[in-house]
Amino acid sequence: MKINFTKKEYRALVELLDMADWVVNAHSVEESADVVKYSEIIQKVFSHHKEMECEDLIEHSKKLNGYYLTKEGEENCRSRQYIEEFEEDSFWEVLISKLVDRDVIKKYGVESLSDLEIEERFSAIGAAEDVWATELEENGLARIEINRT
Repeated sequence: MKINFTKKEYRALVELLDMADWVVNAHSVEESADVVKYSEIIQKVFSHHKEMECEDLIEHSKKLNGYYLTKEGEENCRSRQYIEEFEEDSFWEVLISKLVDRDVIKKYGVESLSDLEIEERFSAIGAAEDVWATELEENGLARIEINRT
C-alpha cells in the first residue's frame, strides 16, 4: 500500500504523531515493549522529512539514532498547544471526579451506594458534581486544603 501526502498533510500528520507519542510515552521513564510498534511508525514517517521539506520540523540524531522534532518544531508544533489544553481540561475533570467519588462514598458508604436505585445514585453523584464544579470554577484551588487532623 502506498499513501500520498501533500506537504501540508505531512505536517499535520507529524503533529498528530507527536500528540500520540505524548499520550503513549510522556508518563513513562522507559519505552515499554508493547509501544515500540508505535515508535517504529513514527520513525518511519519522520524519516521522510527531507522530501517533505520539513527540516525545520524534524531532524535526525546520530547519537540517538532516530528522528525527532527540532527545537523550533517543538515550539511551533500546534500539538503542544492541544496537549496543554487537554491536560488542563483533564486535570479539572479528574479532580472533580475523584472528589465526587470520595464525598459520595463518605456520605453513603460503598455498600449503601451500590444498593441505591440507579436514579438515586446518579442524583447523588450529580449533586456532588455540581458542588465541586461550582467551587472549582469560582475559586480554583484557592480554598482546597489538606486536613491534617
